[in-house]
Amino acid sequence: MPNQAAVTKSTDSVIRKFVDKEIQPQVSAMKVQLTKSQDDPRYRNSLGLVYARYGRYDEALVEFLAVLKKTEYIPALINTGNINFLQGYFAKAIKLYDRVLARNDQNMAALPGSAHCNFELENYGSARKAYQTIQSVDPTLAQQFAYLALEGDATTRASDAQAVKTIVAWEGD
Repeated sequence: MPNQAAVTKSTDSVIRKFVDKEIQPQVSAMKVQLTKSQDDPRYRNSLGLVYARYGRYDEALVEFLAVLKKTEYIPALINTGNINFLQGYFAKAIKLYDRVLARNDQNMAALPGSAHCNFELENYGSARKAYQTIQSVDPTLAQQFAYLALEGDATTRASDAQAVKTIVAWEGD
């Protein structure tokens, strides 16, 4: 049997090279737009999205945080929150989503993120409240997060939550 660590390292390397080749044209085009626009937050956010959609969260965060150093740009707040959410930093993510919700309490990208993070932190009342807002504004979207309203046991809630663990609404483009 081959060494599992060696196989994993080799596979990761091949995947990284493939992703580099796949995203390079997008990254190059976005960097040109970014230069032409004199660092417009929309283009820097879009560059971060290219990285984020391919799981390059560290590179995406660099771009999103660069935007947030200059301005309170809603898409960059949401996307930074999404990365924190996906990495399991739920309290950090909630703070970012709350900054968005303070400006628009029905933001359909921040609400599900906040609801799911609150659920993960066992703040079930806050999760349910956010879910109810989602349900009143967008019932179709709410169906994806129905576990937030469940009154069942913790095992049921956890298994339902796991099914949508990676659903995030990236903001921008």
